[in-house]
Amino acid sequence: PYTLQVGSTYDISLVATIIATAQSASATVQVFVQQGDVVSVVALGTSRTVRTGGSLTIDASGSFDEDEIDVTGHRAGLVYSWSCAQVQPVYVQNCSAVFAEASDGQNLPMYSAIARANTEGVVVQVSMFLLDTALARSAESVITITVLPSLSPVVTVSSNVPSTAIFNRNRELQLTGVIDMPSDFNGTAVWSVDDATNFDLDTAASSPLLVRFTPPYAFTSNTIYLALRANMLPGRSTLTS
Repeated sequence: PYTLQVGSTYDISLVATIIATAQSASATVQVFVQQGDVVSVVALGTSRTVRTGGSLTIDASGSFDEDEIDVTGHRAGLVYSWSCAQVQPVYVQNCSAVFAEASDGQNLPMYSAIARANTEGVVVQVSMFLLDTALARSAESVITITVLPSLSPVVTVSSNVPSTAIFNRNRELQLTGVIDMPSDFNGTAVWSVDDATNFDLDTAASSPLLVRFTPPYAFTSNTIYLALRANMLPGRSTLTS
């Protein structure tokens, strides 16, 4: 009773009356309620890495239907479909030679797999196809995954940017990096920005751009942060960290 019906047109009127004279005037606007979009949201981005023998999880449970309030994933009635194809060094229409125990093809909000041995250098693309309850509206995300040697670091990055990917420059941008480092190895992590506007990352950052790691790790996760001061990002620009 408190929402407008999708696909309907409403005439909304305002009438003002002077009580003493009973004179009145009115104005009317016509409102058409357009159906919202289905929006695919993939946690940790659409470019990922995994070690040979390592496990991978792609989480799309944050996907939502703009017509469903305060619910995501299955609670919003969304239907998931996953597929995977090897794209390098040669194209193969599935990933059975690369991933073991893959959960593709199931109506699950997450895709999980284990990279097989001797698959380093292989690149695959996992596609997530999303439908609404009526199977009428859809969205899709493609996640590119590179298989690394067993002693490579694995990096994921998340941020406080909303799912629309539009960020107000008067807010502080916060990024979180999680790095899995092999045991008994020294290492570094460096933040950088791919940008054509000569953006000065050193000046904008309020946190270190370089972090050093020393053993032992035993493949534990190390979390680092990058904070960019408010009003430092160039307006109407797209930045890749």
